[in-house]
Amino acid sequence: MTAINWSGSHTQYLQKLPIEELLPYVEAQLKTSDLWKDEWASGIGHQWFSRTVDLLRPRVRLLPDFASWSRAFFSDEFERDAAAKEKFWKEPAKIKDLLSKTADALAALTDWSHDACDHATRAVAEAAGVKAGLLINAIRVGQSSARP
Repeated sequence: MTAINWSGSHTQYLQKLPIEELLPYVEAQLKTSDLWKDEWASGIGHQWFSRTVDLLRPRVRLLPDFASWSRAFFSDEFERDAAAKEKFWKEPAKIKDLLSKTADALAALTDWSHDACDHATRAVAEAAGVKAGLLINAIRVGQSSARP
């Protein structure tokens, strides 16, 4: 792999790089952060990894973002931001139910793309009679530095 300068001026390059060329760099970041799982190297695990990286890519500005603010996609071990939790989880039972329904809706998707995930999330909010922002912000509580 050739070295790539991942400064802010190269964000567009990161966005346009073919996914199969980007994956080794993301893998290296995840390995450095002890987040990498060998099952993502081939088969169905590789397909999931590739789709997940591609899904996150529009919001990633720098390569290390894959291991920092998007950590919750690669590990169940992450800290929830207390201030964000207090702000967006004001009704814990309601949020728990919405998050459970969102997980079910996302698990049922055959197209794991930004638009499909966004549509599924917004459909859960609409069915529950809440604003989509309430649910989207509740999902983001996992990281205080979540991208807008």
